[in-house]
Amino acid sequence: MRGRARAAARHRRRPGLRGAAADPLGTGGRGAARPGRRRARHRARRHRGRRVGRQRPPHWIGVLLADAEQVLALRPGTVPEDIGVVGPHPEGSECAFEVRAFFPQNGATVEDPVTGSLNAALAQWLLRTGRASAPYVASQGTVIGRRGRVHVSTDAEGRIWVGGAVTTCVTGTLNR
Repeated sequence: MRGRARAAARHRRRPGLRGAAADPLGTGGRGAARPGRRRARHRARRHRGRRVGRQRPPHWIGVLLADAEQVLALRPGTVPEDIGVVGPHPEGSECAFEVRAFFPQNGATVEDPVTGSLNAALAQWLLRTGRASAPYVASQGTVIGRRGRVHVSTDAEGRIWVGGAVTTCVTGTLNR
């Protein structure tokens, strides 16, 4: 098999959602666009004649649950992909949504306390489909003992802005 046929076969073997089913975050079906991604990766590896490392952009599979309580009650097993789960809090709550981010690491599932890339992707999806209106606040990290608050807003040009307060845990300098 060559080119597109090999990429399509590899695409069919991979577990988890792909293509239109995996595109609730409005990524344009990046998971299904294997041949184009391969060409882009090849171009990215050569920069000014030097070989550079490949960096994978965040790729989230989004899951919308009925409410925040279901999101908080979730106890995931091993996940094969980066998965973001979101559910709305009741009207009048401090936060509009509860968010959780899970990703595989060394054969285990890890939960991230606050994830900017996931919240930006979720905001794009939720705002575009009318499930949310900006500005809003999402909570994340509740189950693992963190009290993360992510502030989502849009500007006059429709760009999504994600922000919040941070706590510095470690400071230092790296020497080469």
